[in-house]
Amino acid sequence: MGTFSPGDVVLVAVALGKRDAKKVRPAVIVADTGNGSWQACPVSSTPSYDSPSILLDLKDFKEGGLDIMQESYILGGFSLIIRASDIIAKKGRLSDTALGDIISLVSGTPGR
Repeated sequence: MGTFSPGDVVLVAVALGKRDAKKVRPAVIVADTGNGSWQACPVSSTPSYDSPSILLDLKDFKEGGLDIMQESYILGGFSLIIRASDIIAKKGRLSDTALGDIISLVSGTPGR
């Protein structure tokens, strides 16, 4: 499908729990893991009740955006490995500040 980099927001089919069926949802690419795969955090309409989440707003995008009107949350406690073949579409790209906040959350270091 193409080349992706940290900060890209993509649509991908993922299952968040062991018993959950796969669902197409946005995810934010956090790091390139090599061999055509990336570490990503899924985006949900509800924050996680047991792990950190970051509110995602339209102002967090430097290009593109999500086609939804409700609040969205980046689920920092659900790091995924996705392959290029799993990616359905690219929806946009986050600002450097928003990406830095996500990387801080995933790595456990303080953000801004």
